Amino acid sequence: MLFGMLDRPEPPHTLRFGRFELQPHQRRLLADGQMAALGARAFDLLVTLASRPGQLVTKGELLDEVWPGLVVEEANLSVQVSTLRKVLGGDLIATIPGRGYRFTGRVDVVSADASAAASPPSAGAASGAAHTDATPAASTASAASATSALIGRDDELAAVRQALSSPGCVTLVGPAGVGKTTLARALAAHMPVGAVWVDLAPLTAGDQVIAAVARALGTDSAEADRAERLRAKLGARMLVLDNVEHVIDAAAALASQWRQADANVSVLATSQLPLAVAGERVHRLGPLALPVDSDALDLHRGAVALFVERVRAADHRFEATTEQLPLLREICRRLDGLPLALEMAAARVPVLGLRGLAQALERRLALLTGGRRDAAARHRTLQAALDWSHELLSPEEQRLYRLCGVFTGGFTLDLLVDMATSGASAEPRWVVIETLAQLVDRSLVAVGEGDPPRYRLLETMREDASQRLAAAGEAPQARTRLLAALARLGRRVIEADRSNPALGDALLAEHDNLRESIAWGRQQAETAVRADAVTTAIAAGRAAIFSPWRLEAMQWLEACEPLVEGPGMAPSLRVRWWVERSRQWLISKHKDARAMAERALALAREHGEEREEFTALSVMVRAPGAADAELPSLCQAMRHLSGRHPEWGPTAAHVLAGSEARACDRLGDNEGLLQCRLRELECARQLGDSSLVTAVETNLVFALQALNRHEEALARARELVARLGDSDAGNAAYAWTGLVVSLQALRRSAEFRAAMPQAARVLRKHGLPLLGPQCALLLAAEGCMVEALRVLGHARACFAARGMRMTDGEREGLGALERQARAALGDAAVDLCLTEGATLDEAAVDAVMLGTRSPAAPAGTAPTMAPPR
Repeated sequence: MLFGMLDRPEPPHTLRFGRFELQPHQRRLLADGQMAALGARAFDLLVTLASRPGQLVTKGELLDEVWPGLVVEEANLSVQVSTLRKVLGGDLIATIPGRGYRFTGRVDVVSADASAAASPPSAGAASGAAHTDATPAASTASAASATSALIGRDDELAAVRQALSSPGCVTLVGPAGVGKTTLARALAAHMPVGAVWVDLAPLTAGDQVIAAVARALGTDSAEADRAERLRAKLGARMLVLDNVEHVIDAAAALASQWRQADANVSVLATSQLPLAVAGERVHRLGPLALPVDSDALDLHRGAVALFVERVRAADHRFEATTEQLPLLREICRRLDGLPLALEMAAARVPVLGLRGLAQALERRLALLTGGRRDAAARHRTLQAALDWSHELLSPEEQRLYRLCGVFTGGFTLDLLVDMATSGASAEPRWVVIETLAQLVDRSLVAVGEGDPPRYRLLETMREDASQRLAAAGEAPQARTRLLAALARLGRRVIEADRSNPALGDALLAEHDNLRESIAWGRQQAETAVRADAVTTAIAAGRAAIFSPWRLEAMQWLEACEPLVEGPGMAPSLRVRWWVERSRQWLISKHKDARAMAERALALAREHGEEREEFTALSVMVRAPGAADAELPSLCQAMRHLSGRHPEWGPTAAHVLAGSEARACDRLGDNEGLLQCRLRELECARQLGDSSLVTAVETNLVFALQALNRHEEALARARELVARLGDSDAGNAAYAWTGLVVSLQALRRSAEFRAAMPQAARVLRKHGLPLLGPQCALLLAAEGCMVEALRVLGHARACFAARGMRMTDGEREGLGALERQARAALGDAAVDLCLTEGATLDEAAVDAVMLGTRSPAAPAGTAPTMAPPR
């Protein structure tokens, strides 16, 4: 009986799986009836796993079972698992990363007496592979070998087996080279009633389908009712129709006819699109699982496992190591986890090596030509497989497939429709949508999660589509249309001015397309195309203010300066660019932000752009370097403009409140600062922009700190970081800054150090070296002046490298620290500490703050001194 749901058996039960027989009562393992050498720990481990087939057994459970009462390292467990795999093969024990292991074989439980009486099972009988009547191309032996080669498909195998447990039509759908045939062979090999395999790939017309089935059944019947006769000949076996897509109408008609005649018939089909018959159960087969950066080296599951196995088949000397894992990840990701591509790439490793292969993948379609000689012609090169798929498309589908090659990182339906329905070759919206649906059905375009979903071509197919686009002479026009579509979305972002956050999110979702399109547009000669590049860069800058893409978006913006200052650029677009650039420099605390804002203000007034004038005034108020005496007049000018344009609504009111808050801060009116921040928060909530609300809440924390209300500030900061954590939101960096500033001010050293690793990680993700001043002040308060000076030197170097300025409060506190240090230690010792600190890396600073390492003091200096007062 199948032992899948019972607890671990006690002796005298014997466990049989494949060609093995495990006899716990005699503590021996037989392989094809012969004793297999196995150590005591490995034997106990095998008993534990085989007694619970199909179940996850955690590492803790295995350690308790195999090493009862002992404390051992997990490495011992992996060593024993490796030993078992050498004896059993790599397919029977699956690793569940981070959790444990699972025995994947089918286990039969028999009594010890029955085991002793039975003769040793043959390899074929023990394998559980059913007898299969098939064409020579799909014999029982080849099906069994395909099963042994099946890697990384445990979940799919189980799911489709479950679907095949009841009669009906099951279709494996997926792109070329994804492994549909391999999985179908594995399924056919394990059908208890047997299976008949029919490869339809050689057929050239649909009327040849029934004849191919007849040959597979061993008959050439030519009667008019032969479909019914063939159904009777099939009996209880499963019919497997492989490679259906080019004769899909005929195959679907046959499957439907047989199902109507006999509800108990079972059909398994492999195709690039569903059969679309009544009662069909479609299982979409995607690429093999790609490794993430946190994965350990696992040679039993996923794309890496298949790739390594195929490399070893090509060169038995190859051994995968942990040091090679980053390169293995890169190769598998660039090949999308596509089994056919992985196999072909693996064949090149003996000649090129892993690093050489990774470099050669820049031209993957030319490289991947090493298919097996016994494979179908369309699978001997990757390009041949793609050509097979492409030839099945209608002219409309081929045209849209090529157009999809222009996208980088996927696309939304709205972006594709906007792009495809514009220009001289525009198509109706409904035609684009229907054609995209056909490409999805044919597994050429993948659908991502989310609502609305994003669509994408696998990288291999994107390269193919891109090459076809270029060959058709359509690439320049497609790039122009994509940039124009992004610019239209960008104008909506600019016009909404944060009153519709969803627009900004939609634009930033296209960050890969933005990067490529802006770079391409900057190189074109046409003024309209250049203007679209500038517009898109401005919009991306505005949308990215609170995102991790802000620094890159600012680079896109600055790269457009030659276009903005060149001939033909519209004055309004030129003004908008200068204003946005000044605002980006302000956010980055760039020392020249005010000078940039002055230039933007002059241009805005020259061309009568009052909304841009309002924004430029705001930047001037907030930028470092503004004279205190002019702040009231700048704010008054902003109020005047806002009063003249009530249509600007809460967006302008929010900007005005924030600007007046900055003026209060500069003038030392801390109570006024708090009131302005509260008014700013109310406006942000009216706008309904959660990122804007969170940004003002972080400013509210800083306002409370200015009033020395650090307990309140700390409570608000804790709530913010609990909500944001280490998310990609830019506001998370400022929330963590507020937290550590208050912890430092309250002298809560232990809590500061506990928060520092995560705070530093979040800030560095956004390019903000804001912890250095707080770290230096805290170390000085603890009497560790040498360490404080070195951290101070590191902080100043980081700020200078980024063109950033510390806050007034930070500069005052650190200035006092340095003056006291010079009085106590002397100028030479202090200068040496600051110079050495400028060369420290972030890891060294972290080690100092965590107390794991303390840099040695320079000669002649005391290691500690009293904190500054």
